[in-house]
Amino acid sequence: YWQIAYPVMVAGSFVLGIRVVLAVVFALAGAAKVFDRPGTRRSLSEFGVPGSVVPIAAVLLPLLELATAVALIPPGSARWGGLAALALLLGFMGGIVNANVRGRAPDCHCFGQLHSAPAGRQALVRNGVLETLSSSRYWAERQKRQPTPGPVNRIIQASGRPATVQEMTQ
Repeated sequence: YWQIAYPVMVAGSFVLGIRVVLAVVFALAGAAKVFDRPGTRRSLSEFGVPGSVVPIAAVLLPLLELATAVALIPPGSARWGGLAALALLLGFMGGIVNANVRGRAPDCHCFGQLHSAPAGRQALVRNGVLETLSSSRYWAERQKRQPTPGPVNRIIQASGRPATVQEMTQ
């Protein structure tokens, strides 16, 4: 039993750990931006967001980060939260690369007044690590979903005949 169940339990713990880490990061980033809206607006402008879009983006970005954090917690919405995290991180990395290619290094304002530094390698590495965690969550989730063959399933698999739904759930 443990030879089959242990990898599934480890994968489940790994997925939960990743979800918690990502949820904390996105909750902290979103909340910090909510409480420093002028800094968020300034940062978005420095990253080249058009002036007409900045006021709406300064509201939507923290809300998206907070919604992503909330979606990562319950198992039923965790997949969507993970996809949102992946999309946000890719967007952030694209914005940093775009600014750096143009010779700019605006303050990332990633965590509002809590932490703001010029967007460069360090921010790219941090986002790359978070993106890797977000991506690996899908691999681990897939491993976790692999059916664990019980004694009945093993006998059916050995017999070579297709199993019924009832037999597969035993």
